[in-house]
Amino acid sequence: MSKRNYICLILAFLGTACSLELPVVTSKSIKQCTFPSNIIVTNPESSNLSKIALSIGGSSSDVSNVAWKISENGSEIFSSSELSPTTTLSKDGTYSINCKITTSCGTSTDLSTKSYIVSSCIKPTGILATSSSSTPLDLDLAIDGNLQDIVSVVWLISKDGTEIYKSDIQRNSPFSIKSPTLTTDGSLIVKAQITNKCNLTYDLQNQYTYNIPTKLVIPTIFVEGGAFNMGGTDPDTLFIELPVHNVILSDFYIGKYEITQSQWFAVMGSNPSYFSKFCDNCPVEQVSWDDAQEFLSKLNKLTGKSYRLPTEAEWEFAARGGNKSKGYLYSGSNDINKVAWYTINSDNQIHEVGLLSGNELGINDMTGNVNEWCFDWYSSDYYKISPINNPINKSVDVYKVYRGGGWNWEPKFSRNSNRAAIEPTVRYYNIGFRVAYSK
Repeated sequence: MSKRNYICLILAFLGTACSLELPVVTSKSIKQCTFPSNIIVTNPESSNLSKIALSIGGSSSDVSNVAWKISENGSEIFSSSELSPTTTLSKDGTYSINCKITTSCGTSTDLSTKSYIVSSCIKPTGILATSSSSTPLDLDLAIDGNLQDIVSVVWLISKDGTEIYKSDIQRNSPFSIKSPTLTTDGSLIVKAQITNKCNLTYDLQNQYTYNIPTKLVIPTIFVEGGAFNMGGTDPDTLFIELPVHNVILSDFYIGKYEITQSQWFAVMGSNPSYFSKFCDNCPVEQVSWDDAQEFLSKLNKLTGKSYRLPTEAEWEFAARGGNKSKGYLYSGSNDINKVAWYTINSDNQIHEVGLLSGNELGINDMTGNVNEWCFDWYSSDYYKISPINNPINKSVDVYKVYRGGGWNWEPKFSRNSNRAAIEPTVRYYNIGFRVAYSK
């Protein structure tokens, strides 16, 4: 306490006013310094990756000192206090670059790079991804550019942050692969881990976005399981449709339409149809039972579902309208003209699916247009030994069953109960198929 203030306190005690002497407070500004943001590595000579120029990105106005350090495998090989030094890295390798920065405020920070690779080996330019027309959701992956210095490649594929594929080590050019089948829309990260002749390992990486083709969305109808009398009862019934027998089926789904030419092309990349010039939405035909199996195998990989051909019993139950059946002769009507393209009204050709009325379940074209493959092997007397519950004739024979009649068939051969069969390798211009799958 100052002498003046001491006297004032005594006078104040005695009742005499006195002004105190207060200290003078002065303000002092505090400087805020800005750090640079990153390290920049450039090649003054574009053809010489070993000669590098170092600099710092962002503002350097507050930088007072720098300490550069380059290391290889933990050993320091270069240091400099210059703001923007240059140096030559004498051999191939992977280097780490660090710069300790001190500002005029006395604060410091470290900036570093992940890695810098020097290699006399030629580095490829990137990754190529192409989609095969036969399997549009499989990517053919290859390395783009010079491959001569590559020793081995390991492919890594991830989707939504999860690794879905890792290849074995590949040691033979062209080091290409086919990606796993993609079953949902999304983004794919593809990485190739490359080791070259210079004993360096580095990654090439790319991202691909893809969409499931809408043509692979196949409309299906739920068929509630139930019991029905399978076989023919009308005057045109043939002996192979007898005896009429009771069948009980579990729930299943069946295609609302026959598989179309555009759906076939989306999966197989080709169109085998005799009537291929008519319309994309016409049923595919001129496909064998074996061809249908190949289609289903690829379709299931693409969609992640378990599509199959309907069994003969499932086909007839669905054609009759399932538990909603009104006992029609054809699928959806006793008047074939309302529900089917057949020999009289077809003009000797197939037609777009779904143009005529559906049946009691809303399923279209089960009568006419094209015949449809079923899963079962054919036996003329199978109905005599058929089990009641979910019958499937799996006994290997010569023929496979097809049902429904086609654009060039007469009405009596287009009835719901009519059966036909042919070798599974045969392709005919009035045979196609529709899909089914179990609940």
